[in-house]
Amino acid sequence: MLSHVPGGVGVFEAVILGAFATVSDQAAGIAAALLVYRIIYYLLPLLAGVLILVGVEIRERMAPLAKPKGRD
Repeated sequence: MLSHVPGGVGVFEAVILGAFATVSDQAAGIAAALLVYRIIYYLLPLLAGVLILVGVEIRERMAPLAKPKGRD
């Protein structure tokens, strides 16, 4: 087990590799597919969320600069 955190590489991968080891000798290919699955399922949404957060923060910080100054 590489990680005990939810979403970490571990139990799910071990079960899948164990189940397919009896039917196929493509363990390396299956392990690679599982890692790609993890990247797509966990890291891409994280990256999208970070980019959206950065965009919102930039827009919020630039908004006061774009407003015209009123008369005192």
